[in-house]
Amino acid sequence: MRWLLLALTLGCAPAHKGKDTMPSDLASRVQARKAAWLLELKTSATDQATGWPAASDCDQTLFAGEARAAGAAIDLRLAEYNSGEIHRRPLSLGECYPTESASTVSNDMLVGYILGSWEARDDGALARLAEYGEVHNWVMGEPLSEPRVVLSPSGQGLLGRAIEKLGGPAKSYSILPQACLPVAADYEQHLQTLGIILGGQISGGISSLCLDMLKANAEGSPKDALFQAAFGVYNADQGPALSLLSEDGYQCPSYVRPAASYCLVHRLFAATTALRGLSESTP
Repeated sequence: MRWLLLALTLGCAPAHKGKDTMPSDLASRVQARKAAWLLELKTSATDQATGWPAASDCDQTLFAGEARAAGAAIDLRLAEYNSGEIHRRPLSLGECYPTESASTVSNDMLVGYILGSWEARDDGALARLAEYGEVHNWVMGEPLSEPRVVLSPSGQGLLGRAIEKLGGPAKSYSILPQACLPVAADYEQHLQTLGIILGGQISGGISSLCLDMLKANAEGSPKDALFQAAFGVYNADQGPALSLLSEDGYQCPSYVRPAASYCLVHRLFAATTALRGLSESTP
């Protein structure tokens, strides 16, 4: 029954559809830009003491996770104040709660942390996060009354499957399905897209509902390179994403806020997603 539910949840859409015919010169241009963006993030657009994307913002763990998933040399464990206890930014930069944020952590931060830790293949970090969640009934921070500190069932499922994929023990919650329902707010679409990207990488495919959401987000935001890249993984067309990323005047979407360096992170992760999708769609 467990594997039947997992198959129904994850197996409805193939990981890739055919061969992407994107011109190699455009892909090469974005590849070169990605290398330049990585260098820029490392040398001039980060907090130099930690290498994280910003010096003071309280959404750092989300964007640091994206940056790590795009290849930046960022130590996400700096957000781990105690074993498995994740916060919004490194302890050296100060606690955000309660003066700067309504909570010590949120699902946005946790998905970013899982995404970056997965890319780093840091099974230890994921195991500690899971242990903390299991012990605390998935209340991952403070205040206890704030719903955003509870890791969602969708997030629990992603975490469990990531741990199992990396060779860790089976988790009962790994069968919890990816939540793929329409969301309106820009930051919710961003979080949803990250979760679907991560889920597809872990499981090798996504559900038809998740594919529908990628398509809806891409069609609703045609100038968003990340949304185009995420959908392009499954329709074998990275042309829209690579074309956007090759433009000198590309404007980052509204959810990329408030630190200026987050636009670099966004472009990096969108480029990584597009180039990886292009490579994996080619036999």
